[in-house]
Amino acid sequence: MKPMVVKRIEINGYRGIDEVELTFDGWINIFVGRNNTGKSSILEAITLAASAPNQYYDLLNNDLLEILRERIGLGREKYLVNLKKSFARVAVSFDDDLRSETVIGPPERIQRADKEWIKDSVSILERLIAEKKQKMRELIEEKYREYIEARKPPDYLITRRLREKLREVEHDYKPIMNFITRLQDSLWFAIYTPEGVKRFTQGTASDLIFIGKGSLLPISSLYDMLIRRGLIPVIIDGLRKDIEYLVDLRRVENELMVFLNWLNEPLPLQLMGDGFREILRLALVVSIPRREHGLLILLEEPERHLHPGYIELVTDYIAKVANERRAQFFISTHSSEFIESLVDKATRVTRVFRMYREFDGKISCEQFTGFESKKLLTEIKEDLRGI
Repeated sequence: MKPMVVKRIEINGYRGIDEVELTFDGWINIFVGRNNTGKSSILEAITLAASAPNQYYDLLNNDLLEILRERIGLGREKYLVNLKKSFARVAVSFDDDLRSETVIGPPERIQRADKEWIKDSVSILERLIAEKKQKMRELIEEKYREYIEARKPPDYLITRRLREKLREVEHDYKPIMNFITRLQDSLWFAIYTPEGVKRFTQGTASDLIFIGKGSLLPISSLYDMLIRRGLIPVIIDGLRKDIEYLVDLRRVENELMVFLNWLNEPLPLQLMGDGFREILRLALVVSIPRREHGLLILLEEPERHLHPGYIELVTDYIAKVANERRAQFFISTHSSEFIESLVDKATRVTRVFRMYREFDGKISCEQFTGFESKKLLTEIKEDLRGI
């Protein structure tokens, strides 16, 4: 199975973003910029649209919509929508021509959004049908000319040619049928009310993990998932090479314990420092993707709690997975060391998005390849130091 890769996002009215469209052709996509330029909002928007088919739950069954609500404060859901807009609308397009779109807003405005979406969909469908009707006319005319030129060939020959033309027509109409099939499975709503957020969706599990403020995945959940897959021994072996004092990590009486080379008995994981827990969490996350499935991994400021040595380890893990095309990463960061390390290790598959807030409040963005980013690191560092 080919990994699902995000190729495009369209954001209209989500939080501080008025309107932004971005295209992606990298396996690592890094968002940089000064404060209040929309980096976190873009990660959130991708998270919501890509997880919408699964009612906004991620691979580990975390309620992403609830997490994002808590980030802005419960009871303040209206601020999920830009104050200039009636509702927020976010759509992601994948490389296999699939599309997932979500609309967020109060009930009275959701109804308006639904009408606009139907109008847009009908317009696209009418255009597709017009194109295919013209193609059909051309095929019929071509068939008629062949028949006249052949001067009544044997019946079997006419039948064979007719079948060939029908196959061409069937192939030509596939975009219309695919579009109609996807219509009912491409739009999802999150309606906020005084009682909370309602959702009306169906779908399959999201191959997505989001790690950001307010959404630190429990290490125990990650550990249990990887135990079921039989991957923990390999992961721990790799960590031992990178963290010399680590001996083992395993459950003892249902509690996750860390074995260290200078102690005769293990310590509860919760007693370890923030830096150690964060490197362990990220190491487990990037070990989840398997080559045949792939995953979307969204990381908000992953350098938090990490000293320079751990940053090198994290970028090693991310670069390895991305270079093997096992996961697509979307990352926001304020660390020039993190960017420089990652660009060096995965230059060909990395894209850097430099975010700006214009004087009129609108957000704009410049996109650079990994090679271009190396030349622009000095300017990027100045952005990271700015307010």
